[in-house]
Amino acid sequence: MSYFDGLGENEWWQNPVVLSDFHKCEQGSLWNARNFKEALLSIGLESPADLTELERRKRWYRANGWKSAEMIQDYTTGGNKWNSAGSSDPVLCEEWMEVHKLVPAEEQSRRKRWLDHQLSDEQLQVRRAWLLQRSQDARRIHFSELGDLLAQLNDGVHPSDDEIQAIEDAIRADQKYHSIFEGITRQDVMKAMKATRFYIGATKEERMRSEQEALEALQKEEMDRLEEEAAHLAQEAFEELEAAGEEYVPFDEAADAEEEEYLKALEEEENAKMNPNEDDLEMAWELHKEEEEEEITENSEDGHREAMKKRQRTLEEAFAKEEYGGEMGDEDTDAVKGELVDDVKAALEDLVKDDGWKEDETSRWNAKQEEVEDSMAAANDFVLPLREVANPQYLKGYFTLMKYTPSVNLISTSQKRIWVVDHFTQCFYNLAKNNRIRKEHAAKKLIQLEKNVLDNTRLRMMFFDASHSYDVQFVNANERERFYETASAIRSVIRVFAPDLVGENDVKSRVIIDGTGANALSVICPDASSKPVKRQLVGECRINATRHLTEPISVWCGTFNIGGHRPPKRKEDLQRWMPRGKYEIYAIALQEASFRTHDNEWTDYVQDYLGEDYLPIASMFIWDIILLVMASKRSLLKITNIEGSTRGTVHKSACGNKGGIIISMQYLETSLCFCTCHLTARNEHFAMRNSMLEEIIGNIRLGILDADVTAQFDHVFFFGDFNYRCDVDVSKAETFIKSNNYEELLAHDQLIKQQNSAGILHGFLEPVIKFAPTYRLNVTSSEYVLKSSPSYCDRVLYKSMLDSWIKCTGYSSDPDLILSEHRPVSATFIVRCVRPVLSCFMKSQRPVPEFVFDDITVKEYTGGAIRKPTLCICARFAPNTEPILSRETNTATPIWKKETIPVLTSVTQVQEYLETRHILLVILEGSERREVKQGRGTGVITLKGRVIGKEDTHTEFETDIVFRGKSIGKLSGSFMWRALKHAKEE
Repeated sequence: MSYFDGLGENEWWQNPVVLSDFHKCEQGSLWNARNFKEALLSIGLESPADLTELERRKRWYRANGWKSAEMIQDYTTGGNKWNSAGSSDPVLCEEWMEVHKLVPAEEQSRRKRWLDHQLSDEQLQVRRAWLLQRSQDARRIHFSELGDLLAQLNDGVHPSDDEIQAIEDAIRADQKYHSIFEGITRQDVMKAMKATRFYIGATKEERMRSEQEALEALQKEEMDRLEEEAAHLAQEAFEELEAAGEEYVPFDEAADAEEEEYLKALEEEENAKMNPNEDDLEMAWELHKEEEEEEITENSEDGHREAMKKRQRTLEEAFAKEEYGGEMGDEDTDAVKGELVDDVKAALEDLVKDDGWKEDETSRWNAKQEEVEDSMAAANDFVLPLREVANPQYLKGYFTLMKYTPSVNLISTSQKRIWVVDHFTQCFYNLAKNNRIRKEHAAKKLIQLEKNVLDNTRLRMMFFDASHSYDVQFVNANERERFYETASAIRSVIRVFAPDLVGENDVKSRVIIDGTGANALSVICPDASSKPVKRQLVGECRINATRHLTEPISVWCGTFNIGGHRPPKRKEDLQRWMPRGKYEIYAIALQEASFRTHDNEWTDYVQDYLGEDYLPIASMFIWDIILLVMASKRSLLKITNIEGSTRGTVHKSACGNKGGIIISMQYLETSLCFCTCHLTARNEHFAMRNSMLEEIIGNIRLGILDADVTAQFDHVFFFGDFNYRCDVDVSKAETFIKSNNYEELLAHDQLIKQQNSAGILHGFLEPVIKFAPTYRLNVTSSEYVLKSSPSYCDRVLYKSMLDSWIKCTGYSSDPDLILSEHRPVSATFIVRCVRPVLSCFMKSQRPVPEFVFDDITVKEYTGGAIRKPTLCICARFAPNTEPILSRETNTATPIWKKETIPVLTSVTQVQEYLETRHILLVILEGSERREVKQGRGTGVITLKGRVIGKEDTHTEFETDIVFRGKSIGKLSGSFMWRALKHAKEE
């Protein structure tokens, strides 16, 4: 009946047959079953559903009991019993009965005749077995065909009778139980050829290709013959039906497809016994691969430092020479990690078809969010004469750089290029040897401008009109920074921090730099060989500038355990949980997304829901866990350094369905990290959940690979199904929920307790919970399943570096989105992201700071003795430094002396920018010779309040050492900054 088409598995008990079972006897095995499967097995009396569920069914029956099979029969025969059963509206009852009444006797007879013509289950099995056997037979050849097959395998040379006889004898000896009429398989021929050494002349690849082609040709010929035979049989059957006066049943494509899928599965199962699929060996192969990579790393660890020094020397030598490469027609772009896919590029290109200088700053935020935005005033046009701009040569900057190559041996002057950033023509171009433009890109075609995190001399550019990215390397970090600054200033979609360019009474301006007429200017600047040359600057250029160092963006993070269900049919059901179009970035985490038709089903669904103004930044999954990050188109042009990784837990009771995903990125100059996880269930397994969190955090490596993933990004958002429960009686929990006393309920929350006692997720905060527990509820209602205490399994936490600005603007659940036993949770944030700064155009040239450290000491370390303690100092505003080895060995309290710690020299003079930055102290352990160094913890030093007005002033610091998301000690010391001596004029 069509009534059943709209019923899911969770409503199976509303079936009229089941209702009849209850109508006859309330203790029926169908009515009392826990689920549809147990109802079919009639074990509802042995394993009944819980009382809460049965009471819910009875309440439904009192209102809808008239839907039973007896009432349908009564309505069909003209009775009145159906009209008095239940409490529903009689008009609605009659409409429903009219749709579901029994069909007439004629229709029943016609359906019975059709059913009689269908094959029984036994006949279907016989047919499938016959088809499978015919399929297997198609792979066999007769001995009479052996000579032709061997000739094909032997490059057309027909074998002698003795050679054929030798192979026949080998086959018969190996397969004694086969008769000559059964034919021989491919494996039989291969074994015989190997035993008789028949085929030797060709290579292994040629042999395999020839063998496969020959066998496929024979198989195709046999299958064609079978198809002809099947067509003939079908025609005979059709003629017999017509002669008997029976109705022809049309071909059922769906049934045939199901049968074909079944046969294919059987065939693959048989083949897998002889030739296991490589997917079946994936785990073992991955482990082997990791061991192999570890061995390679071990073998190369000793020479890593020397290799880096050699590379730097080679680069400096190549940059010092006057020659450079770049022939006309050479292609400099390469496919590299982090590129945007073609579909995203095409969708973004519409934004830059016009000049783009009038920014779309329409706020989508609510009133609370607007309170924190102090720069939404419209930008005014401000004309600035070229002669009043500091360092005007950067408005048409010539930069010598190198096409990046990972091999030191390939570094040469042929890889050198001259790139020009020309603000007057709004173009990027590079020059050929004859100083002609060999490649040109309009500034508005620049999609991504990305600074490499691991190598502070590398930079990646991606343009709409280039096939791939330009991955380039500069002679030093300072040159890269100057290129990045002027390249950022030329982009119309970016507003840069340049207070000296903004109008006197303005917060932000569209600066028009006038270099026409009398304002034209000649400047002296170095050419490719560092010789001074005179260049004329003429024309007009524009820069979007502001006095505000940060730009606020809105972030939405949501998590939902969908319990194996597909997305809601009505997309509007998501509106309360995920408001459409209100935020720049959406990060969506899903758990138990097992019933998806393809890997991108949820990505396509969310894309369709949010609309064409949003595009996916990254989408990753492991097992049934999905993490999807979407961004508005205009925001996507400011996002770089996109990375992601997954980790499945290896605990034997959870292997294969639990794990975590982390995706990181950079918005302008601020790094963001989105993490999700699905941890093991059950109230008593909180220790296992702690261990899984450590495993996920400790084994995912992003950004600075040796640093803890929770300690190196400006803002980390961690959300998912943590599965931590509330240790409280069910009755007490129910009382707390009914009185909205969530604070008392949270006093028993395992996650909060484990953060305090076991130290997990160190530094992470959670907004105040003002909503009811999100687990465990009925799938069809808002009532809790009281088998265990209702709990807050689904959470959103966040962690920010000290003095980084973030504000949570909402934390809620959607109790009306009923899709599984969980309810979705979401949190919203405002994050202030640091803009690019223009040090090169500052009128007041401040001293460039260099940071000098005193001794750095480890205290209260609980991570065990470190055999060879090594310290890496990392900062995104400074060149790379070499690791420092402590004089102490095999100790838990190493000290790195002042004289061994390198000076950290800033690449910018902008002190306001430096006060937003942080320095990472990464502790590594290296034991014996050739052993891989391993991360043993990460400390973070904030520079807030330690730069402006603090020149030549010693500042003490003490920071937590974070390892696998837990604090295991302290790093303490002091530092000061001083002006860089003998610095060249910028």
